[in-house]
Amino acid sequence: MTATRGWLCFGLGTGLALAAPARSVAIQPNIVFIMADDLDVDLGSMAAEYAPNIHRLIADEGVTLDRYYVSDSLCCPSRTTYLRGQYTHNHGVFTNGGDSGGYAQLRARDLETSTLATWLTAAGYRTGLFGKYINGYPLDDDPTHVPPGWSDFVSPAAGNAYGSYNYTLNDNGTLVAHGRAADDYITDVIAGEADDFIAQSAKGDAPFFAFVVPYAPHVPAVPAPRHAALFPDLVVPRTASYNEADVSDKPAAIADRPLLNARQMTAGDDLYRMRIQSMQAVDELVARLVGTLEATGELANTLVVFTSDNGFHIGQHRLPRGKTTAYEEDIHVPFYARGPGIAQATHVAGTLIGNVDIAPTLATIAGAAVPSFVDGRSFAGYLTGDVDTITQASPWRQGYLIEQYPFADERGAVTPPANADRGGLLEPPDDVDEGPYFRARAGAAVAGEGEAPIATYIALRTDRYTYVEYESGERELYDNVNDPQQLTNIAASGDPLLLESLATYAPLLHACHGQACRSIETTVGMVIDFIDTPTPTVTATPAPTETTAPLRVWLPIASNGAVTAGAFGASGKFLWRR
Repeated sequence: MTATRGWLCFGLGTGLALAAPARSVAIQPNIVFIMADDLDVDLGSMAAEYAPNIHRLIADEGVTLDRYYVSDSLCCPSRTTYLRGQYTHNHGVFTNGGDSGGYAQLRARDLETSTLATWLTAAGYRTGLFGKYINGYPLDDDPTHVPPGWSDFVSPAAGNAYGSYNYTLNDNGTLVAHGRAADDYITDVIAGEADDFIAQSAKGDAPFFAFVVPYAPHVPAVPAPRHAALFPDLVVPRTASYNEADVSDKPAAIADRPLLNARQMTAGDDLYRMRIQSMQAVDELVARLVGTLEATGELANTLVVFTSDNGFHIGQHRLPRGKTTAYEEDIHVPFYARGPGIAQATHVAGTLIGNVDIAPTLATIAGAAVPSFVDGRSFAGYLTGDVDTITQASPWRQGYLIEQYPFADERGAVTPPANADRGGLLEPPDDVDEGPYFRARAGAAVAGEGEAPIATYIALRTDRYTYVEYESGERELYDNVNDPQQLTNIAASGDPLLLESLATYAPLLHACHGQACRSIETTVGMVIDFIDTPTPTVTATPAPTETTAPLRVWLPIASNGAVTAGAFGASGKFLWRR
């Protein structure tokens, strides 16, 4: 492979104009994208002492996104967002299985025909996926299916993949069984497959994209034998949100919960320790892949990214363990990247970036065309420090949509699979003590046949606030600057104008598509007040009508942030709030 490729410099920061210029193969970088499963950042699992290679070889050599979020804290919806650049309400893979999600829905909606993999393939890349794909993959009648766009595809097709042993891989259409031997440990096998792909790809002239997707630290978080005795004294950090003392201001599903008991706390500590133990093999995977990139002369030409599909909680707000909430532990995930044009040890702070942006960003960097259905935007300029190319084109987003949908159980399916050998591919239960917090409630409204399910909640994460609106009508509002652990719900006591603004924008984003999503995001907090002032000659107060009552509206305006002169009349008052 030639050594002349470098960072793709044109069009990197365009926040709204997604279509990339014609590609130039000579400057396309390789991309190695490593995504852990259920990896938290707020509980301390990414501390340098627990992930030394990730910090030394990626974060310290590149950039950290301090405010990187997932829009749906559940594996399958989030992974589909990573591949498609769409919010969950647009790609339609709402849960991990059953009638509303999983791989069956991805196939039924024909989403595989246009993903990041197909876009990069069209741009001349050699592509490979190694590890977990989409929950419920493969279908019972097609166990060796290789999705479109992947030159190399190695993913579990049967057995107990989450348990790290006794699984069968679909290796490019051939089923390969793995047992209980030490070298069958799944993270090590994934590392070896990805490493071989990089080494072989480096011998050719085409740029390559490796999507490396280990199962760790997902429950049951089985560590490699060589790591099973590490960190014997680790426990979940006892912060103020852990086993929260007063939850009376939170929704009933939490307010009615008792304090965690000793058994739950011990189980949480054991899981926390095993999660960090299981991540040691992932940390070694990173070192192995970076080492091969360096040995083949490709490291300088390669964008290396490390992140997660969603976060995780263990004991926060009295919730034993799991995800799917809008709290920071579940939606805030790690993001580190190194590559051409990225300065060492830099941080991007105060900028809301999310998993909906990954596909358009990587496609833009690769010189691939981005379809119009994409909701996200390229943040490549934030990686390279070329922020002006973003802000000059359009204001960056001021709010990020979080949404969650009901599912039948923690495994994401109403009934077990027809093929019992594939049961180990289903999502293992998270909260074994109390059941999932956001399980569909008895009597809750449900969608009709063929309709999208009704969201359990929609939420909006701004630079400062988290606003959550539940299907039950309950609401939460947190000031994350003054209350970073989200202990005090100020929905009933906060600024009414702020609350009204957030309550207006959340459903707008929940209904947005494509370009409209990006336009609405940039205007979160922009308030237009239409106030009719009575004249002194009016002696009687007419009954309020739709046309005479004061009107306060939050609306998307021009994408460059400008207000058209005269558009709102002389009585309009423009306010900006963050």
